[in-house]
Amino acid sequence: LISMAPGIYLIAFPEISLGVLFGDSFTAGSAALAILVIGQAIVLIFGPSSNSLKAFEESRYIAVTYGLAAVINLLLNGLLVPLAGLMGAAIATSIAMVLQAVLHFRRVRHYVSVPLPKWGVIYGLSSGLLAVIVASLIAQEIDSAHLFVLHIALFSLVYVGGLVVTGGVGKKEIQSILSLVR
Repeated sequence: LISMAPGIYLIAFPEISLGVLFGDSFTAGSAALAILVIGQAIVLIFGPSSNSLKAFEESRYIAVTYGLAAVINLLLNGLLVPLAGLMGAAIATSIAMVLQAVLHFRRVRHYVSVPLPKWGVIYGLSSGLLAVIVASLIAQEIDSAHLFVLHIALFSLVYVGGLVVTGGVGKKEIQSILSLVR
């Protein structure tokens, strides 16, 4: 759930992120960044399937699916980049990433019955929506790296607070996080 926060932030505030970190000339890539982040978020929903397959000694399957995803990525880029430019490249890459994740998840299900984490996604998205609404109130004022860091901090606090209030993060997880800070 915590790994969803940066993705939600980048989808909600791509111009701020790219503008402050890399300069205003990079803000044209905001839509492509959002597509790539959405693709990666979908991959996260399927969990650490690649690592699970390694535990089941499925390295060959992993290599084949990575190769397949790379070929599909190249083919889709060849098709979509001339049609849609940077957006086409982002779409092609996202499709290939998601395909690889789906293949790995399906293979893991041959060994163990692993459900998709529906409630975790709902908790993360609802907390993210709350954090976006609160952070949007001051988004127009972000024009420096210092304010950018404060904006991310505000977003993160509201996001984690939302997870705690909705029950998306339990007492055990909070204690684990606090033990790392000490």
